Amino acid sequence: MPPVTPALDRAKALLEDFGTLWQAEQDPVERRKLIATLFEQIWQKDGGIVAVKPRSAFARYLTTVEEARSNAQKPA
Repeated sequence: MPPVTPALDRAKALLEDFGTLWQAEQDPVERRKLIATLFEQIWQKDGGIVAVKPRSAFARYLTTVEEARSNAQKPA
C-alpha cells in the first residue's frame, strides 16, 4: 500500500478523477492546464506522445503504485 502523504493523496485523488475532469472540460486551454498539473514536460513525435516527465508528486505516486503492483504480482 502506498504511504500516506498529502502530496500522494492529492495526486491519487486527481488521477482517480482525471477521466471525469477531462470529459467534462471541452475547452482546449483548460485541458492544457489539466495536463500541466500532471506533467512537467511531454515529448511528442509524429503526433504521438513518446515520453513524459511527471511533476514530482505524481512521479512519487506513480512509482509507488508501480512498486505495489510489481510486489503483488510476485509469486509468494
